[in-house]
Amino acid sequence: MAQLVQHVRRWTVNGGRKGLRIAMPSGWVLATIRAMLRRNRFSIYMLIVVSVAALVRIAFAVSFAGSPLFIPLEGGHDRTLYHVAAQGAFWPTGAFDYLPLYPMALKLIYTLFGPHLWAAAAFGIACDAVATLLIVLIARRLGAGRLLASLAGLLYAFYPLAIVYSCITMPNTLNALLAVTVAYATLRIPHRRTLSWAALGLLAGIAALGWAAWLLIAVALVAFWLIARPMSGPSPLGAVAFLIAFILPLVPFGVHNTRAEGSFTLLTTHGGFNFYMGNNERATGYPIRIRNFRMTARAMLEDAHRAAEEAEGRLLSHSEASAWWSAQGKQFWREHPGTAIKRTGRKLLLFWNRADVDDLRMVEQSRLLTGWFSSPLWPGFFLIGSLGLIGVFRAQNAGTIRTIALVGMGGLVLYFITARYRLTLAPLLLALGAAGVGMIWREIYAKKRIALNIALVLAATLCVAWPASIRDVRAVDYYNAAVQLLQANEVENAIQITRAGLEIDPTSSDLHHALGSGLYKSGDFLNAAEAFARCAELDPAHPQALYNMALSLARAEKYCEASELLANVAQQRPLPANAQKLADELRMICEKNAQ
Repeated sequence: MAQLVQHVRRWTVNGGRKGLRIAMPSGWVLATIRAMLRRNRFSIYMLIVVSVAALVRIAFAVSFAGSPLFIPLEGGHDRTLYHVAAQGAFWPTGAFDYLPLYPMALKLIYTLFGPHLWAAAAFGIACDAVATLLIVLIARRLGAGRLLASLAGLLYAFYPLAIVYSCITMPNTLNALLAVTVAYATLRIPHRRTLSWAALGLLAGIAALGWAAWLLIAVALVAFWLIARPMSGPSPLGAVAFLIAFILPLVPFGVHNTRAEGSFTLLTTHGGFNFYMGNNERATGYPIRIRNFRMTARAMLEDAHRAAEEAEGRLLSHSEASAWWSAQGKQFWREHPGTAIKRTGRKLLLFWNRADVDDLRMVEQSRLLTGWFSSPLWPGFFLIGSLGLIGVFRAQNAGTIRTIALVGMGGLVLYFITARYRLTLAPLLLALGAAGVGMIWREIYAKKRIALNIALVLAATLCVAWPASIRDVRAVDYYNAAVQLLQANEVENAIQITRAGLEIDPTSSDLHHALGSGLYKSGDFLNAAEAFARCAELDPAHPQALYNMALSLARAEKYCEASELLANVAQQRPLPANAQKLADELRMICEKNAQ
């Protein structure tokens, strides 16, 4: 019995363990379980980040939909034009006025779900959620730890500009998604998978239909792959296949536009005017008003076209007008090369600057009318720009992604810097930044290059935080908010917002005009006339101020004063049809009263 017990004990200690390893090989099983737990833990991180991004945007969209800002202004800025274009012809008879990718995608959404702004918002939110996921995945592929990669995704999730633009009919969110999708694919496609690189070229060509900077990026990528031969890039044959496939989506649009215009036009017919906006004597690097052109998107292009025709003394096609404006910008470079180089250097700095100068000012208007983004805790571009600069210098094995980011930046610098254009590259900058910070942390922990890394972080922070001279445009925010309120017939709120704006800038002609419009709608015609008079005094070229003043006087039964006002205006410039009709009616009333 004692021998049997001893034998069983020996079997349990030796043979039993061996038998256990045969039945359940604990070494690789435990390793697999640990790997699965690590992957699952990271999957949980990703799920949290993506869920946060989606939920924040949904919460904002609900609040945003309850404000007048949700409905695009008739004849308003770009978001109005995209909303209208998506309800029009999929393939217009004339050349494409705007880059075609987003209007086509939005038209597909509207076809499936109807032309509802909520459908467009849902599409944008979905795009941004996927882009947030790809930030985390790219950062991990570049060597960032789980925490840093997740934090990079969360920064984008809470970035106010990204939140707002995901909920309106604008292409920036889709463009950002395509940029990170192409970037992530370059890290995943095997070196010699030529067909896969051709498919990626096709995707990049489609992305170029929404963001023209891809024309430069594609050429730069192929040059980088052929010269540097990075391990994460294609073979020479794959690089050529990428470029050929990239061209394919552009061909039908280029052929269509060229036939419609009578001269070579690849994507759109207004690139020349955009180039001039960033390359002229008055250019600041930010979007500015040209001459006395109207500021809504469609009206501004119409005024630019008319100015080109007046300068040439003949009718011009859209592409010819664009070429005329482009020539003016090139002339500025020829005649003032030193100034032009300085302006370009300034635009390079402004690309990285913490100031989010956006021409549509949607974040600022949302702050006024919805209360969102009022807290200073919302992340701005300071963190994105600082991380991006660090990543450009320190992210490892990121040559392809670095090329996309830097050449994309160069494509913007050719024109002017506005926050919504810069938004396209924000996800890539965050992914690079997470990888760069991870590398710096590992080196400092290993006591390597401590001084160099600290100097780089300080230099990047100083560059991004450098104070930029920016005109105070808060009055514009109040004006735009007031216009939206007036459109929604919230007259009292509009008047209140306008008067608050005038406390900031009492010399704003637009605010005085908005105040006059609000007072007119409320039936206070005499005070409305006074506000319109102040607008005309501050801006004699204002196209509507004097007419609206005359209309207000007429509604206040001061017919002869209104008639005399329009008669004086007619001596200075021809009256529009509606103003001429009012002048004739007022003259008849005055003559009748005089009898």
